[in-house]
Amino acid sequence: MEIVEKNINNYDEECSVASNILEILNKIEISFNEDSRRFRKIFKNYLIENNYSVDVRLDTKHNITITSILDNTAVCLQLGNVARYGYDFIKLQYLSLLKKNFKVIYICPLYSEGNKASFKRVSGELEDLYLGFISFPLKIIGIDN
Repeated sequence: MEIVEKNINNYDEECSVASNILEILNKIEISFNEDSRRFRKIFKNYLIENNYSVDVRLDTKHNITITSILDNTAVCLQLGNVARYGYDFIKLQYLSLLKKNFKVIYICPLYSEGNKASFKRVSGELEDLYLGFISFPLKIIGIDN
């Protein structure tokens, strides 16, 4: 698997969650391009095996979730429509207001076709447009298999 990383807002390279996520991604043998649902299911199963919470609800009154969280580090896997990533960052900014030392690992395809999220688009738009109100440390991971 090809992996590219970018740190934004002083993301701490010593974060053990990040190295664990990279290990998990390298274990997955199927292509997310061929079967993104299966890829997501396998990814979540590895997270559970490593003591991560999955499908974490932001609030008990609403069914709004993020992919995972461990030790105040949120993990989001976005393999779908590019419009979803903006909503992801609203959810993550909300969580950053509730949790101290909050940081995020955001995983998306390195390359994409059509209107899918991609590393270049997500990282570029974040840096050019949204850093004025995205305050948490962030590692974006682009993957390709």
